[in-house]
Order: sequence, then structure tokens, then C-alpha cells
Amino acid sequence: MRTRSSDAGEASGSTHGSRAIGSSGGWTSLADLAYQELLGAIVEGRLPPGLRLVPEALGRELGISPTPVKAALNRLVWQGIVTDLPRRGMYVAELTIEELLGLFEARRVLEMAAARDYFDRVTPRFLDQLAQTAEAYEQLVAEQGERLRRHTRSVDHEFHRLIVSLTGSAHVMRWYEQTNMHIQAYRAADPAGRYAATIREHRAIVAGFRSGDPEQAVAAIRLHIQNAQTYYEGVLRQITAEQPRLRPIATRFARRG
Repeated sequence: MRTRSSDAGEASGSTHGSRAIGSSGGWTSLADLAYQELLGAIVEGRLPPGLRLVPEALGRELGISPTPVKAALNRLVWQGIVTDLPRRGMYVAELTIEELLGLFEARRVLEMAAARDYFDRVTPRFLDQLAQTAEAYEQLVAEQGERLRRHTRSVDHEFHRLIVSLTGSAHVMRWYEQTNMHIQAYRAADPAGRYAATIREHRAIVAGFRSGDPEQAVAAIRLHIQNAQTYYEGVLRQITAEQPRLRPIATRFARRG
């Protein structure tokens, strides 16, 4: 886990801490902002799976009191993103191999169903957006740079959200976002081995939609998700083999750049 070189603002309310968390006022607002900050840190891998989360330490890092941090952590526990172990504390949830495979299966079902059952909703605008998102991913990979991982994850996520959005269902979108959220923390592992393959597979998916044949699009989606599942299953097996399940306390985490 990367750490910042400067100290975080104290909970008593330094200017730095106020800027970090925002100042919309009110306990509820701070809890919501703490939730967004912690969720982002987990999804982006700045707070990795298995890391212990201490409200007091995180509050100092965010420049707020522990109370809204505890509320945010409880919300993450309810979502299954954080685990609360009796007499041991809260930890960023760790997936088992079986859970990871189940999440990828859920993604596969959702995206393939969206492509097959709602293909009649594909429009020229959808095709343009999908192609542009795939091209944006390729451009990021070509440019490299220190923010490559974070931005490619975001663009890749948008690519797949576009497919699921064909359903036109807010409920399905929320289910998809929840499913994808649990996978993201493990995607913070070095994805260099997937960049070239992802570019090829995204192109195949775009070509499938442009062909006018839903089965060609479905087949491309199936292959892409299966290949990603195989890759990240290997990542998780390596993490499980090399690192202890419960890790040191999170006192700081690197902010978004």
C-alpha cells in the first residue's frame, strides 16, 4: 500500500483535512463523504483486501472525527465490502476463489443477457459510444503513465456499463455495480498481462454489436469475461498463497491523484 509523504489533517479540523473530505456540513454528509472516499480507496486498491481498518486512524487521515467513519464502515460491512470480525476489528473483505468465480458468473449472465435479449435497443449512438470507449482504453494503454491502472479500470468499467445499460433497468444497473464493486479491489493488482488481450476482446465485442448478429456479440462477451476470470483467479490464488489473510492496520492511504 502506498502512503503519502505528508501527514494527514488531524480530526480536530485542519484546513488540509477539511479540503480532503469536503465541508457540506452535518454528520450525515460527512458519513456519506467518508463512505465515498473509503469505497474509492478499496476499489482502486489503495486499501487492499485483508487490511485492518481503524476508524480513529482513518478519521485522522480524512480530517474528521471517527463517528462518521464508523458509519461509513458499517455501510460497507452491510454491502459485504468490509468484514467486521468480533474482537478483531474491521478489515477490507477478502474474496475466496469460489466467491470470485461466482461474481464473474453473475457478470457473464448479466452482460450476455443484456446483449442477447435487448439487442433491438442497439442504436448508432450506442455503437459510437461503445467504440469510443474501447478506443479510449487503447489510447490510455498506448500513453502509459503512472495513472494507467486507475484510468483503464474506469474506462473498462464504463465499456461494460454501456452493455448492461441496454436493459434500461435501474435495478439491474445497481445489481451490476454491486457485483462489479467486489471484483475491483483485486483488479488493482498489476493488470499488464491483460492490456493487449482486453484491447483485442473489446474490439471483438464492438464488431459483434456492429455485425447485427446478437449471437456474435454474446460470444465475444462470453470469451472476454471468461479470459478475465481466468486471469484474476490466478491473481487471487497468488495473493492467497503469498500474503497473510489479515494485514497491518490502515493508518493512511494514498489519495486520488
